[in-house]
Amino acid sequence: MRSISKSYTCIVASKSEKTVDSLSSILSQNGFSKILVADSASRIRSIVTEREVDMIIVNSPLTDDFGINLAVDMAEKNLGVVLLVKRDMVDQVSYKVEPYGAIALGKPLIKAEFIQSVRVITAMLQKIKRLDRQRKTLEIHMKEIKLINRAKCLLIEQLAMTEEEAHRYIEKTAMDTSCRRVKVAEDIISTYEN
Repeated sequence: MRSISKSYTCIVASKSEKTVDSLSSILSQNGFSKILVADSASRIRSIVTEREVDMIIVNSPLTDDFGINLAVDMAEKNLGVVLLVKRDMVDQVSYKVEPYGAIALGKPLIKAEFIQSVRVITAMLQKIKRLDRQRKTLEIHMKEIKLINRAKCLLIEQLAMTEEEAHRYIEKTAMDTSCRRVKVAEDIISTYEN
C-alpha cells in the first residue's frame, strides 16, 4: 500500500483495546507514525489542548460520549474526523456530522473504505494547511501595507508632502538604505508618533 504521510498525528479512540490495536496497525502500515490512544471524549479534548493533532478516529460509542458532538467539535477545529458507527446508523450520523467536515463509516469496518477515507482526510488537511499558510502570508502583507500607509499619512501631516511624495520618499529611503519599506515605515512612525 502507498504511504499516506508520516507527518500527521492521529488519535485513535475506542473502549476496545482490540479495535485500537487493529486501527493503529492499519494506520501505521499506511505511514502514520504518531498514533495516540484515548477511550473517552474528555481524554481526546485534553490531548487536543495539550498538543497538535491532525486526525481523530472515533469508534463509537466512547465511555463518556456517543461521539457525534465530539466529531462536530473536532471537525470545527479543522481536524480530520472519522466516526465509526453501526452500519444501520451511518446515514443518520452522516447527516449530522458531514456538514462540519467529519466522515461516518459503518461497522464492521471495511479496510479499503477506511484507508480511502483517511486518504481523503489527509488530502483535505494538506489543503487546509496550505490555505492557512496563504492566509498568514496575506495577514502579514496587509499589516505591512497598513504600516506603510500610516507612515505616509504622518509624512503628509508632519512634512506637508503629497501622497506621491510620501510614497516616493519611503521607496527611495528603502532603496538607499537597503532595507524593506516596512522598516522605513516603522522608523517614520517611531519618529513622528513619539
